[in-house]
Amino acid sequence: MQLQLTVIANVRQVRWLTDWVEQVGKQDDLVLDPRVWDLAEPIGAERSGDLVDATFELARVCSISGESLREDRSDATVVLLNGDTLPWARAVMDKLRPRGKPVALVARSVRPAALRALLSRGAQDFIPWDSRREELVLRLWKLAASGHAVRSVDAVP
Repeated sequence: MQLQLTVIANVRQVRWLTDWVEQVGKQDDLVLDPRVWDLAEPIGAERSGDLVDATFELARVCSISGESLREDRSDATVVLLNGDTLPWARAVMDKLRPRGKPVALVARSVRPAALRALLSRGAQDFIPWDSRREELVLRLWKLAASGHAVRSVDAVP
């Protein structure tokens, strides 16, 4: 069984997204689909350089998949966030909640109260950004497996 995870980050976190995906590494039974999702902060002319940098950096591991997750076939979603992207993370959680798939937060420099607020918006778990690779892979596999089970049950007529 191959499990799929969508990994979402803000455009300002592209290097972190790239490094994080590389840290997890290739797994036979776990496929990561990294995406830059900047839905809460439209990219204007003053930020177009950020998008060019993001595209260049992401080319090493993925492509920018657009702003929509309507065709996302993953089992679960991981959202990378830090203290500077909390408004974006709240907007992302509001968009993800109706999908009904498990969500984990990978948090860096986020206060416990902010994490609790995001968990109350539908995230199932949070993962410290500096987790050891072995623990990280195990938690990602568990998250994706729980989403796969839900997706399989939903597919039964």
